[in-house]
Amino acid sequence: MPFDTPFLRMSISGANVSIANVNSGPVLECKEIEHQVDASACKSLRGIAGEAKPYSISVFASEVATIGNISAGSMILCSGNNMSIEGAVSSSWLGCGSGIGPGKSEVLGEASGGAGHGGRGGNVLPGSAGGGAAYDVSKELRFQQPGSWIVLPSADKGWPIWPGSGAASGDTPNKVNGGNGGGIIYIGSKKLVVAKTASIFAQGGVGSMGGGGGSGGALTLFVADISGGGAIDLSGGAASTPTLSPNIDETVNRTSIWDPNVLPGEAGKIGGGGGGGIVRITYLATITGGNGEQFIKDGGRISVDGGESAGGENGGAGVMVGANCSPGRGGVFCLPCPEGCHSPGRFSKCSPCDPGTCSSHTGAATCDVCPIGHFNPDFGKKECQPCPLGSFSKEPGLKKCELCAPGSFSDLVGSSACSACPVGSITTSSGSSNCTVCGIGETTAKAGATVCAVCKTKPVHSEFNMRGNCSYACFKGRNGLDCLTPFERLVKPIGPSCVVTPSTKHRGCVTSSHWRR
Repeated sequence: MPFDTPFLRMSISGANVSIANVNSGPVLECKEIEHQVDASACKSLRGIAGEAKPYSISVFASEVATIGNISAGSMILCSGNNMSIEGAVSSSWLGCGSGIGPGKSEVLGEASGGAGHGGRGGNVLPGSAGGGAAYDVSKELRFQQPGSWIVLPSADKGWPIWPGSGAASGDTPNKVNGGNGGGIIYIGSKKLVVAKTASIFAQGGVGSMGGGGGSGGALTLFVADISGGGAIDLSGGAASTPTLSPNIDETVNRTSIWDPNVLPGEAGKIGGGGGGGIVRITYLATITGGNGEQFIKDGGRISVDGGESAGGENGGAGVMVGANCSPGRGGVFCLPCPEGCHSPGRFSKCSPCDPGTCSSHTGAATCDVCPIGHFNPDFGKKECQPCPLGSFSKEPGLKKCELCAPGSFSDLVGSSACSACPVGSITTSSGSSNCTVCGIGETTAKAGATVCAVCKTKPVHSEFNMRGNCSYACFKGRNGLDCLTPFERLVKPIGPSCVVTPSTKHRGCVTSSHWRR
């Protein structure tokens, strides 16, 4: 079915629908389309009369839809089973017109900033102003952008529901010309195949005569799976340089003379690139869980890059979000979470593992708690580290290991406890990997000591001879526990005795040498 008419509004329904070529024009009115975030929009809009439908092109196939080339500012493409895109489905440059939309930019001198959407528009340089605000994003994503660049709607109706905005243009002929925004596309199907040579585009328009780039548009998909390896692109439009640009100084002088309405400080400015658009894919509930992994494996590409500016500021990157991913998956295509990340439930966002946990495999729904003897102080780690020498962890899930206390040590990595220093050795500080043996003639009263004590008991004719205990060695010529000579050991039993003398019956101690029978 070929059709090529500017500003065409068309609605077609059937069991199997095949479209070769349909071309319409830009959005007739720059406004939000709330059906863009409604998962049941295909069903609810199918029975509505064509003129009442909010999209310029509406396609409803109860079974299979085969799509060739479609160009329109707004479109909804629906299929009850499979949809195959074999050509170019495009809303590029067909969104909000120049200087129109919530993310519209401003003119500064001979240039205008880029328009914003998912990403903010690039500023005019020099001057760092004029870029359009980001808008049409969730409350969570708003706080990820600088506050001065966010347009806060009065009510959060879901997102995205707006086409891309246009960059500002000058108010006289042959002056600054900002690019238009990208359009808005809704696709609903169980299986979506984007052939390798096919594309889905909603790019922002390119500025001219110093104009900034338009912002990328909006794409919402409600599908179970995506495959095929084609291209999806909602990039912001590029900015252009002023027509008079031999060099900055010459531009300032010549422009000031030729156009008295342009101040010297406003000449030579360069426009900003348009902000990237918004892609949101909601995966329909299936037994295995929907995703776009096959699209990537087939070589598919996706972009919401900001538009470039040669001399001005590039536009900010847009937003890509996947919703209703299976546990352990996240991102716009619900891909398995990388190592060090996890995604519990259907959060659809892979988050770094917390300190004290890790994940060494892809597709983790939860992170593993660091085992006893290990720790992890950082976010997003693949493995927990063993406690280093001189430390330990006695509980799982710790962010840091404890140091061994004075009097104890750990000489192995990954320890769950420290050992007390043996008798005769000490540690005086925390975090020791070994104990220090006491000096010669020194020891400790028990294990786990922090101070050595001096040995006090030994024979007279000896000296202490070992570190960490009270062992001693006899002087030369002496032996035994008492370190005596052989003669001293012989006479030692004789020694002094206490006796009663027969003559006096006197009780007293006398030496054996004085004793006679």
